Order: sequence, then C-alpha cells, then structure tokens
Amino acid sequence: MTQRSTLRAGAAFVLLVCFGTAAVAQDPKQRIKEAYDQVQRGKNDEALKILNDILATDPSSEQALDLRNALEARQWIDVSVADGRLGEVVVQLFARAMPAAAGKTGDVAEIDKLLAEARGTTDWAARRKALTALMHNHGEYAVIRLWNDLGHSEAERRAQAIDWLRGLGADVALPLVQTLRSDNAMIRANAAIVLGMIEDRRSVPYLMMVAERDADESVKSAAAASLRRHGASGGSAVDAGVALAEQYYRRDPRAVNQYRTVYPVWTLVKGEEGAESLVAHEVPRDLYHLKLAEAVLFDVLPMQPDHEAGRTLLASTLLAQSRFGAGVAGEGEEAAAMKTAAMQSRILAAAQGPAILSRAVTTAIEQGRQDVAVAAIELLAEMVDAESFGDAPGLVAALSAPTKATRYAAALAVARIRPRNHAVGDQVVAALAQALGEDAFRTAVVVDDVGETSRRICADLEARQWFCVAAASGPVGVARLRDYPIEDVVIVRYDLAHGHVSDVIRAVRADERTKETPVFLLVEARDMEAAKANWDGKVQGFIEAPPVGEAFEPALRAATKSLDVGREAAIVTAAAAAEALAMMDPRGTGMSSAAAKDALAASLKGDDRVRMPAVRALGAIADPSTEPALIALLTDANAPENVRGEAAKALARISRAAGRTSPEFGAALREVAFKGGSQAFLMALSEATGLLPVAPQTRLGVMRFARPASVVDLVK
Repeated sequence: MTQRSTLRAGAAFVLLVCFGTAAVAQDPKQRIKEAYDQVQRGKNDEALKILNDILATDPSSEQALDLRNALEARQWIDVSVADGRLGEVVVQLFARAMPAAAGKTGDVAEIDKLLAEARGTTDWAARRKALTALMHNHGEYAVIRLWNDLGHSEAERRAQAIDWLRGLGADVALPLVQTLRSDNAMIRANAAIVLGMIEDRRSVPYLMMVAERDADESVKSAAAASLRRHGASGGSAVDAGVALAEQYYRRDPRAVNQYRTVYPVWTLVKGEEGAESLVAHEVPRDLYHLKLAEAVLFDVLPMQPDHEAGRTLLASTLLAQSRFGAGVAGEGEEAAAMKTAAMQSRILAAAQGPAILSRAVTTAIEQGRQDVAVAAIELLAEMVDAESFGDAPGLVAALSAPTKATRYAAALAVARIRPRNHAVGDQVVAALAQALGEDAFRTAVVVDDVGETSRRICADLEARQWFCVAAASGPVGVARLRDYPIEDVVIVRYDLAHGHVSDVIRAVRADERTKETPVFLLVEARDMEAAKANWDGKVQGFIEAPPVGEAFEPALRAATKSLDVGREAAIVTAAAAAEALAMMDPRGTGMSSAAAKDALAASLKGDDRVRMPAVRALGAIADPSTEPALIALLTDANAPENVRGEAAKALARISRAAGRTSPEFGAALREVAFKGGSQAFLMALSEATGLLPVAPQTRLGVMRFARPASVVDLVK
C-alpha cells in the first residue's frame, strides 16, 4: 500500500479512537458488503473510507480471512479494478489474510470433515454452514473429494455432488474441466452440466472440445447445452482456447484472480489399473498465469497443430517462463528445480523453429514484453545462420524496438549470425555503439532552467555513479529526450520559466521508448502543495528545492533498477557489444565496426571486461582519431598491465596503417618501457614495437638497446 493509503488508514484509526465506529465493531463483514454496494453505485470514495476504517482496526490474519470471505472472488475483482486506491486496500486486506488462508486451503482432512458434516445432518442451516466453510476456506480443493461423486451409482449422491459443486462457484472451474477427460462418461456429462451452471468462461474451450469430439452422445449433448448457457454455441475450440490462453498470458483479471492464496495447476492423472485422481501442482505466484496458458495451449493445439497464433503464443509463454526461472536467485533445492524447469521451457520453445520464434519477437515488441523478445532473440542467435537469416525477420524488426535491451540483443544476434545481406549493418553497429556506454552509469536527465540547482543535482548524482545530463529549458529538454531517449529517470522543474513542465512530461509519455520512464518534479517549498495537487499519481515523486541528495537519491534509485545489479548487467551487455565489434570487418563495405570508433574510445574508461575487446576493435579499425584515448590508457599506471599492453599493440596497428609513428605514441611507449613491468607486459610492448613501421637499422638498434634492460626505446 502506498504512503497515501497508509496515511488514510492512519487517519481512520485516529477517528476510531476519538469517536468510535460502532458499525465496524459490530459487523465488519456487513460493512465490507456495503463497500461493494458503494462501488456498484460508483461511489468509490465512500467505499474507500469503509475499507480503510476496517483496516485501521488492525485485523488478525484469521479475522482478515473472515472479512475476505464476505465477498466472492468476482466481487473483490470488481472492487479492485474500480479505482487504483481501492485496489491498494484490497491487496492489503488479502495480504493479511494469506497466512491463515494458505494453511487451510489444501487441508484434505478438514475438507472430509466438512463434507461429513454436510452429509450427516438434515438441518438446512447446519449443512449450509459446513458448505460455506468449504467454499470460503478450501474452494477448488474441495473438487478433489467431490468430482468422483458425479459418477456415483446412486442418483441422489450424483445430484448432491452437482448441487454442491455448483454452490462452490467459479473456483471449481479449473479442476473440473480436467474431469472432462475421465473414462467415466457419466462423470464427463455431469461435469459439463456443472460447468454450464457456474457459467465460468474459462471452461468454454473444453466444453467445445467435448461437444465436438466426445465419443458419448449424452456427454456431447450436455456440453452443447452448457455452451448455450454460455452463449458460445458456435466457433472453434482452438480459437477459444488460444483466446483464453492470451488472457492468462496477459494476466487479465477476468481470467486470473489476482488475490489468490494458492496457485495450483490441475491435471487428471490415470493410474496403471485405471484409477483416476485429480492432482494439484502448486507453482510460484509469478508463474501461475503462464502455466495456465501453457496448459490450455497444449490441450487445444493438437486439434489444429498449424494454428500460427496459438503456436506463437505457446512459444511466448514458454520463453516468459524460461526468463523467470533463469533469474531465480539462490543455490537451494527449490532454486535448482526452478532453473531446471526454465531450461525445459526453453528447450520446448526452441522446438517451435525460427519462423515461430521470429513471430514471438515481433509480437512481444508490440505488446511491450521485453523479457520475451530478448529470450526469443537469444534463441534465434543460436539457431539461425547466414543461410537461414531470412527465416527470422523478427531480428531485423527488433533492431528498431523501443526498448534498448531488445535492440542490443538483436544487434548481438545479427552480429553473431553475420548474414550475407548487410543492409542492417548500420543499425547493428549503432545499437552496439550505444550498448558500449551501458557499463558506465545509470542516467538522469535534469530539465531545469535554474543552473545552480541542476548543477547541484548532477554533481550529487555523478558522485554516486550516475551519469547526469542537464537541459537549460523545457524545449531543449524535450529535444534531448527525443533525440537520445533515456530510460532511467527524468527530473523536471515544476515552475520552468522557459517552457512548461506539462510539455516535457507529455513528450516523455508520448514516446514509446520513454513512456515508462520515472519522472520526478523539482519543486520550491512554496509550490509543493499545488504541485502535488496537479501531479500526484501522474509522476513518481517530488524533490524539494534546493535539492538535498540524501533526501532524493534513494527515491530515484528505488524508482529505477538496483544500481549494483543494473551496473553488472550493463557491464555484461557492454562487454558483449565490444566483443561483437572486435569481430567485425573494421573497414569493409558490409558490417563495419568503424562507425563505432568514438563509442569504443569512450568505453576505455569503463570496466576491464569492456576495455579489452574495445581496445582490440580499435586496433583493427586503426583510426588515428582514437590514438589519444589509447595513449591515455597505455600511460595509466592504475590500469591493469594486460589492458595497457593491448593498448600498445592497438596503437602500433594505427601507426602501421598510417605508415608512420606519431611522436606522441613514441614518447608514451618509451615512458612506459623505461618504467618496466612484468615480463608479460614487456612482451606486449615488444610485440607492439615489432608491428611499428620502422627501418631495419632502427629496429636492430632498438633490440640491441633493449637486450640488457629488457626495455624498448623507440626514439633513435
């Protein structure tokens, strides 16, 4: 819950203490229902006050679970999507209920006890109480003990199972669709009937499959009747299944309950002797929706294996899982299992082939799914070669993707493939050149026409290993963001004299490349109230002027990625970019690294993992304009000797290409040689000397001079 929500809850608590709230104390569950009614009437503020009042009483986990059970899952979804503030409070309430709920949900002994109570009494109220507890505390897990009764030999027991499953509501849909695979036709028919009664749209693809393909006419008839209740008597089961999987994949709240306590994926397991059991496989919360999508697609696609959209969605779903699993931290058994599952998902995705993976790239770019796009690109880089590059047009599309990580991944892939058609060479080199700068700092753009404050912010951020760019007016800031999109953070003065804050923010939000970039407003104390009234909820935070780094920098860091994690990932990306450029044709007409020479030279102040391949690339390009940066590295006593030695050889290659050795390089080589170093370093300097364009007598003189001291003196 946000700070504002917390403050609201705190204010409500003060009111409770001072004045008392009899209604809350007497019947909080009724008050929950009142909040839902207020939402239905469009009175979200009134509903918010009720829920905050209830939260302010600090309910225990058991009490919160009881309050959660006051509404059905669908009703809670209605409340949470009506207003972002309401959604925050609902999340808070459900979080409090989770410990109590999780411990009860899958308790089979408790489920059996409640079913025995319901069956063992003729008192309607007692039965209703047991069934209500079953619904609220166990939900879909109750199906484990009820579904077999759908095929019971006694008609009364079958009718009872149908009635009780119907009473459990939408929760039973996902486990119950699996029972449509049962070998018992009576179970299949009655399961289809129940699925029609509860009218949960997630059952439609499965009912369509049964209505079309079941071998038993009574089952087909029951499924068809249920589809009519859904208003879905026509259409394709495959199309319906792909549409449902798309909802799962997007985590659509109409298909995926965001406030679940447990996350089971259901299957019907058949034993060796024909025994059938309904099994719940618990998965991590963040994989739940993807596993649901995967299950539906594997169920429906066998009916139409060439369904291109379905295959693309399946590949995307598997790639999203592989990306999630690969990022799991830790070395324990659970982490190892997740990594294994991630690799298995990647293996399955690869089997779809380059054409489908290429479609997954373009679809992911359209949907803003950078994780899926990058995962698909990395697979394509391993599968596609120069001959088959035309089968993966998604790689070319990704070179102009709005997110830089996607562009970088595509550039690295194309550089690795080295297609014979180099029409994309300029895009590849441009992306790699940009990636080279990623290892340096997180980036902030400060749009502020008060020079003193913008300088103070930039100085503070740069001292904390950020890269800061200042723009002295609104129009300049807009142009800066348009020409070179920054994806870390933008800081804008609220009372710009030259331009208007709304123009800058509109430019940020209108560009696909920066629309998710965090924006902070720099505000004078006198204007803070007005700024928050106008922009609260529309920007990520406020910085009071004059700025104090200790106050604003943690908020900036929280709004962007972790500095350390982000920096390490950026170094890896930059090093890969430098390696790719080092392997390119340096001056050819195809994919030439020469266009990246300035970026390569700038990267020589970065991490050694970037500098080494960057130096090799500069040596291959052999452009005299990069000589000063390489000389600075060669003479930097704080740099590792292996990097400095590589710089000496790169400088020698520049001299060789130019047909002469510059005095500056000669002086630098003599300086470092006389200072000495390890044999490996002196060997590198000697190799550099061997590459220089000097006359034989000069070379012999150098060698003779070097013999006793193992040093090199170029100037003769």
